Amino acid sequence: HQIYEDSIKRRRRLNLRYCLLTVGMIVGATLLGVALSSVGVTETNIVTLFILTVLFIAYFTDGYIYSIFASVANVLIFNYFFTEPKYTFFAYETGYPLTFLVMGAAAILTSSLTIRGKEEEKIIAQKAYRTDVLLNASRHLQHSDTQEDIYWETASLISRLSNSTVVLYPVSG
Repeated sequence: HQIYEDSIKRRRRLNLRYCLLTVGMIVGATLLGVALSSVGVTETNIVTLFILTVLFIAYFTDGYIYSIFASVANVLIFNYFFTEPKYTFFAYETGYPLTFLVMGAAAILTSSLTIRGKEEEKIIAQKAYRTDVLLNASRHLQHSDTQEDIYWETASLISRLSNSTVVLYPVSG
């Protein structure tokens, strides 16, 4: 649960490294697309390149903002550089609006699935960590000989699970 909340907090803030990575990958995909187009590669393959770029951005960054930005930017870049008339945001062919819509939707959907998978991976890792801590604590408690050993092991367990400092005050009654 804590990892999920931390993930949400991280997604709400822009990270300079992720911004630079996103812009760099978009520029790289654009340059590669221009090079491929100049040697006769079809627009369909260039669309795939841009969708793949969004997928990579979703994988290497945290948060939806980067991949959504990349999706919108890639649709605009594709329109500007690769559709007739080139170097404008107009498209003569009637099928292009559908292409833009499908391209944007596919990019957003794939990035969303990638981000969700990364969050699930973090949650699974946290559960595995907790299970390991509990198993080790159980083993140590079985071999504890004194009440003081049990106190120390209990404090250690609570500290590891809560990731904070624990002070234990035994009450004698």
